[in-house]
Amino acid sequence: MTLSVAEAYAACEAVTKSRAGNFWHGLRLTPRPERDGLFALYAWMREVDDLVDGDESGSAGSRVAERLRRLDELAAQTELLLAGGKIETSTPWIALA
Repeated sequence: MTLSVAEAYAACEAVTKSRAGNFWHGLRLTPRPERDGLFALYAWMREVDDLVDGDESGSAGSRVAERLRRLDELAAQTELLLAGGKIETSTPWIALA
């Protein structure tokens, strides 16, 4: 199921509130639509950070190779999004688009 833009923004706000409550409180003072954009950006950055921190299973070499592969995919998808191309249907991408 694909989220609506409003649902994606709400999900990004929930990520911000649960993962960085201090940012959430500060960002709540920002007027809409800037606030929604900042929540979306935070959720995207959180996804990148979680990807880099990653899962610690497997050998060190395989972990690094997998993280690099996934970062390359994320970079390509981000460039595509910024160029107005087709996007994934996950929360931060819908909100960022």
